[in-house]
Amino acid sequence: MARGQNREILLEKGWELFHADGYEATGVGEITRSARVPKGSFYNYFDSKESFALEVLERYVESGSSAVTEQLEGGSGPHLMRLRRLYESWIDQFAEVGFTQGCLAGSMCQEMAGREPAFRDALSGAFDSMRSVFVACLQRAQDAGELPPSHDVDRLARFMSDAWQGAMMRMKVERSDRSLREFIELIFNHVLA
Repeated sequence: MARGQNREILLEKGWELFHADGYEATGVGEITRSARVPKGSFYNYFDSKESFALEVLERYVESGSSAVTEQLEGGSGPHLMRLRRLYESWIDQFAEVGFTQGCLAGSMCQEMAGREPAFRDALSGAFDSMRSVFVACLQRAQDAGELPPSHDVDRLARFMSDAWQGAMMRMKVERSDRSLREFIELIFNHVLA
């Protein structure tokens, strides 16, 4: 297997394992076994597990931001309806894994943000990046008359992001979509109505 391919496979498997089991519960040996790459090769590509995880997080955010932007900008119908459909599609994805996995950035935040400055900075950037996508969508909705001009779209996007992260934590505890459905009902029928 080519050198670059091993690196890509390690990042892919790291993403899967961090998402499923968390950062702390996932060791380098487990990542290399899953990738079928010799453990020593890991350190040819990455200085440490921490630097590896930061690169996994960066890829997760880039991928997520791109997919969300495409869905919100390329979709049809009113902007707020597109946003609602996005949240509902996430619920469907979470249901496929028994409501055990939510947002990788949110999970890493719970594990690492209090201990590692590099993670704190990367996670802050991750949430800011995703929030900017929602700000743009809410701004388009406001420009189209779907939201009153008095609404502060930046504050709304921050609140929605924070509330969604909390709803996903509750989802994992309860193994149900109750908190996520409540989020959608409250946001779209009351906050944004």
